[in-house]
Amino acid sequence: MKTNIMLVSFNTSILENIGKGLNRKDVALHITGSIENAIEKFQQNGIDIVFVSDDIDTTGKRKLMKILNLLDENVNIIVFDSSADIKTIITNTLYHNMINNFSFIDDALADARFNISVEE
Repeated sequence: MKTNIMLVSFNTSILENIGKGLNRKDVALHITGSIENAIEKFQQNGIDIVFVSDDIDTTGKRKLMKILNLLDENVNIIVFDSSADIKTIITNTLYHNMINNFSFIDDALADARFNISVEE
């Protein structure tokens, strides 16, 4: 199953470089340079992760993030520095999403009526 990723930036050089440099079979990359197109692509493609460049003004970022969270409250939105290596950021994010996180305590005797303890 492919992970749908959307990259939103006003910087065209970032968009061109990422389009050429990220060749992964498990990722469907959607690239846009405007907030309106980002919302439209988000609705059409079922985006899992949204990367928003910091070159977008604060008001635009806030509006985009609010609308995307209204459309899907489980979407991951990551704001990145436009001078950073976006390929590395995407790869690291995908790696962390693939790791299974388990956090539970198994105590079969917690609800026992008798005071039972296991000593090692």
